Amino acid sequence: MGRPHIEREVAHPPLWQHFSPGIKSRRGKVFLHLDEYEAIRLSDYLGYSHKKAALKMGISRPTFTRLIGSAHKKIGEAIALGKEIFIYGGNVHFRKDILQCRSCGKNIPLEPGTPFPRECPECGEGKLYSLGIRFQGRRRRRRKGGFNAENER
Repeated sequence: MGRPHIEREVAHPPLWQHFSPGIKSRRGKVFLHLDEYEAIRLSDYLGYSHKKAALKMGISRPTFTRLIGSAHKKIGEAIALGKEIFIYGGNVHFRKDILQCRSCGKNIPLEPGTPFPRECPECGEGKLYSLGIRFQGRRRRRRKGGFNAENER
């Protein structure tokens, strides 16, 4: 039996779950886990060192290096072979959530502990949904009395 996987910290859910090389590709799919997405975001987009990015994610530097290597390989395969990239899954938790309005598309960052707004500040519609919930899938954990505080929305 192997060691249990440590839950990795992801700042917030990605705004997009799917990338395509133009039209819907029939060449295959590449699945990028949320922790691999976060490694790419921290290292390649924000320019953090592996050590600093590993601290942000709550993992060791060697684990981060393996994670970013895996992500680079998957993205390279998708670009070289024209495959679609799907982002989902992994043993992660989000530090904060992002709400998105179904009417106007505005993204609203939701800090931990703040109440869920009833309507969009941009258009006034009440059609808000959590981007974090779409990534939870089967991983929703129930506690006595319903969802835990992170999932209660």
